[in-house]
Amino acid sequence: MDAQLKAIAAAFISGERLQNLTPLGRGNINDTYLAVTDKRRFVLQRINADVFGEPLVIMANLEQLCRHLQEKQATGHYGLIPPQLLTSRQGLNYFQDENGHLWRASTYVENSRTCKQIENPSQAASLGRSLAHFHLALADLETNLLRVPLPGFHHLPGYLQQYDRAQSVSQVTNNPDETYCRDIIKCYRPRGDLFEKGLKNGHFSTMLVHGDPKVENFLFDDRENNVVAIIDLDTTGPGLLNHDIGDCLRSASNPTDEAGENIRLNLDRCEVIIRSYLDEAGTLIDRTTRDHIFDGFELICFELGLRFFTDHLEGSHYFKTSDPLENLGRSTTQFRLLEAVSAKEGKIRKMVEVQPRSPRLRNGPVSRA
Repeated sequence: MDAQLKAIAAAFISGERLQNLTPLGRGNINDTYLAVTDKRRFVLQRINADVFGEPLVIMANLEQLCRHLQEKQATGHYGLIPPQLLTSRQGLNYFQDENGHLWRASTYVENSRTCKQIENPSQAASLGRSLAHFHLALADLETNLLRVPLPGFHHLPGYLQQYDRAQSVSQVTNNPDETYCRDIIKCYRPRGDLFEKGLKNGHFSTMLVHGDPKVENFLFDDRENNVVAIIDLDTTGPGLLNHDIGDCLRSASNPTDEAGENIRLNLDRCEVIIRSYLDEAGTLIDRTTRDHIFDGFELICFELGLRFFTDHLEGSHYFKTSDPLENLGRSTTQFRLLEAVSAKEGKIRKMVEVQPRSPRLRNGPVSRA
């Protein structure tokens, strides 16, 4: 074990012996490890201050979220496993290392697993229900209790401005993938302010959302197809349901790798997720939000492709990469998925034509095989 990592992990344990530390997950932002002691396992994570400029804000938000979800669970209104932060020997919910980096530790959800892609319809149904269940659980938490974790997050006009700046100083190449990305951005940018205009005109309202509900941020029971926990709440804050629903669909509907070339849009999975989400959410989601589920799906593909391509032009300083062209590959994947989504607009819009109902009050999302 790395001596520095071992010392950081030791800051969160007492009366037990650290046995092992191994990398955990495939996150593009934070560094995450599984710590194993002679008594338990827990998750150790470094908050990437280059992305989250105010790590203490992230921790204050997370503490508030943990408390709220634990109270919801205790009163029978949250059926998933809520996150639980560990306290350091200094009595804090974080540890600051000698380089000024903030680390946190949280309980490990035993008998669970992550999935790179959705494997079957039962998982897709549980994914949609669980996301709605999460939104319902946060619906009565005052949005002003959480500070904005990432200013400008999901603000597409701002990402377009950042792209324009990067484009103006980058060297134009003959790389066909770069040409393709530029053409897609030119084609779709007129739609880039759809949600910002809607917010300004009062057509949409913000509420607390996850911010990054990709498939890998849902933990499934290792023997079942049911979601047991939703993790990585660093981006949780005021936002639009359309962004969360769209990002969930984006992540779950493409059964290939996020940097793969053989893009396929699985419409059946899309429909299962949409119907399951709407059935669970009930009247939490208003008509305008429902009518713009397709737009959220389409524009989140555009947004992520744009961010990957901009990061590529800027030298890949935001998203983790293993080679210089990885972010370019990620951007072309998202843009091809975007085109596939746009081509099926009519079918996707028809998927939302279900009647809303009052949200259920129960311990968790109903599991239907």
